[in-house]
Formats: sequence, C-alpha cells, structure tokens
Amino acid sequence: MVQRSGGTVSLKMLSDVINRIQSGTDRTAAEMAIQRLQKEIAALQFRRGQVVNNHQLRAGAAGLQTLFRAGICGLLVAIVVGAATQNGAIAVVAFMMVSSCAGFLDQRHRKDIDAKMAAELRQVDLQIAARIEELRQHRSTVVLKKEHAG
Repeated sequence: MVQRSGGTVSLKMLSDVINRIQSGTDRTAAEMAIQRLQKEIAALQFRRGQVVNNHQLRAGAAGLQTLFRAGICGLLVAIVVGAATQNGAIAVVAFMMVSSCAGFLDQRHRKDIDAKMAAELRQVDLQIAARIEELRQHRSTVVLKKEHAG
C-alpha cells in the first residue's frame, strides 16, 4: 500500500512487515540466548560447588600433612632430648612442645588455602552475576517483543 502525505510517498505495509520480522528475529535471538545463559549459569554454579569441595579436600589433606610432619618432628626431638638427658619426662615435654606447633602451622596454611578459595569464588561469582544480568536483559527483550506483537 502506498501512502502519500505532504509530498512524501511511503510503503506503509512493507515497513510494517519489516518491523514485525525484525521484532520476531530479536525475540527468537533473545529466547535462544536465555537457554544458553541458563546452561552457562548452571555450569558456573556447579563449578562453584567444585571450588568449595576442592577447598575442603585440600584443607583436610593439608591438616593431615601438618599433623604428620609435626608428629615426626616431635618424635625425633623427643628421641634426641630423651637420649641426651636420659629423662623420659623431659622427652615427653619436648615432644608435646614441638607437636603443639602443628596447630599454628596448620592454621597458617589453612589461611593461605582459604585465601585461594576466596579468590576463585570471587571470579566464579562475578561470572555468574554477569550471566544473570545478561539473562535479565534478554528476558525483558522477550517480554517487550511479546507485548509488541500482542
């Protein structure tokens, strides 16, 4: 249909058809992006859980390693002190003193592990937040296009 107004000629029907095609294309692209983003968010949330699980495993293993090393060091010190002093009580005290350092060493090591986990979680959380924001934008596009079409 040709529409004439004030010396200009426009093809109104063709323009309307093109606008509807564009609107439908935008809506379809947004719907596809929503599906993709939902999968990406689920994968990132799974990754976040893996970070936490790996942290727990590393922290537990580090604690056992520290305990074992402190026990070995304490035993060696107790043997040396016991042999040098010929006094079992002093050897036991030496063992306890050296072994008690395990708690301090383990705590320091756990702080390092916790800091690494926190950094990893921050990265994953930022990625999740970015995907959620993108998802929100695409959902609003779909809603607007539905309202426009209806």
